Amino acid sequence: MPIIANLSVFNSLTANMWVAREFANLSNYYNYSCLPKTDTATLFYYGGNFASYMRLILDYAYVGYQYTGTSFFGCCSVGGEAGRLFDQYKLGQLGTEQFLANIRAKLSFLEEAEYEPDLIADLYEHRSEYLSLKDITKLEDLKTNKIAIANALIEKAWNVKIDFNETCLQRMQLLLSKGEDIYLVSNSNELNIYKILHWYKQQFKTINWFDKLDISHCSDEKPVQVAANPNIYLCLSYRFNSYKTDAQNRQSGVLQGTPNLFEKNLNYLSKFDKEEDIIVVSQWRPDRETMEKLGVPAKNIFTPDDYLKPKLTAINSGGLKLV
Repeated sequence: MPIIANLSVFNSLTANMWVAREFANLSNYYNYSCLPKTDTATLFYYGGNFASYMRLILDYAYVGYQYTGTSFFGCCSVGGEAGRLFDQYKLGQLGTEQFLANIRAKLSFLEEAEYEPDLIADLYEHRSEYLSLKDITKLEDLKTNKIAIANALIEKAWNVKIDFNETCLQRMQLLLSKGEDIYLVSNSNELNIYKILHWYKQQFKTINWFDKLDISHCSDEKPVQVAANPNIYLCLSYRFNSYKTDAQNRQSGVLQGTPNLFEKNLNYLSKFDKEEDIIVVSQWRPDRETMEKLGVPAKNIFTPDDYLKPKLTAINSGGLKLV
C-alpha cells in the first residue's frame, strides 16, 4: 500500500526569525549593516562596541521585517521587499540560481569580503552539504571563487530553518521499515530539499539513494523518485506553485498544511492504485479531512504519532525492546 506523508513529519522546523538572525549575523560579522546607509550613519555617533551592538540589534529587526513582514517586536504587518523575494522563491517563481543572485545583490559585501582560509577550507571539506558548491572539485578553485563562497554562506543561513532531532530519525526509520512505496509531500524549496536529502543519505546508508537528481524549480508536477528499496518519491510544492506563504499562515492564525498537494498526489497515484489501498500520514487536520473526502478510508488516515509509534515487545525478564 503506497504511503503519502508530509515531509515535515521527518524534519523539525525552527522559527523564521532564526533565518533573519543568521542573515543579520552574517552582515554584522563582515562589518556591514543590512540597514540603508542613511539609517546606520547615526549609530556611529555612539562609537565603539556599543555602536556595533546596536547595529546587530537593528540589523536583526530590519532583516526580520524584510523576511516576515513584521518588526522585531512583531508589531507591523506590511511585508518587506526581501520577504516578497523569499515568497517568490518558495512559490517556484524564481530558480535557485536567480534567488541566490538576488540575495547577493542585497548583500553585495559578500562578493568583496576577504575570507579566512579556515572558512574556505571548512566549506570545501563539507561541500557535499551545499547545492551551491556541487560543481567545486578543487580547493584552489574555491579560494578564487567569491561568488561560490557567498552563495554557500547564503545557503547556510537560508537552511538554518531546517533541523533534525531524534524523533525525526525514529519516525523515518519506522516509515522505511514498512517496505512500501513512499510519497513525501514537500511544502519547501530546492535549497531546503537538498539539505534534507543530504541528511537522509548520511543517516540511512542502506537505502539506494539516487545521486543524479533534478529537484530544480520547473513546471514538472510528476513526483520525483529519489531512492529505491523502498521507492521514495518527492512531491515538490514549488513545482506546483502551491506553497502556503507565511503571510497566509499569519492571516489564518493556524498552519493549515497542504491539502491541495495531497489531492494532486492522490490523483497521480489513483492511476495505479485504488484510493482504499492508499495510506495517508499528516500532522495537519485539513490534509486528513481532504483525503477522506476524496475517497481514502478513514482507517487508512493517520497522524504521525498513530502511524509511526514504536512498538514495544517483552524480552527476557520483563525488559522492553523497540521494534
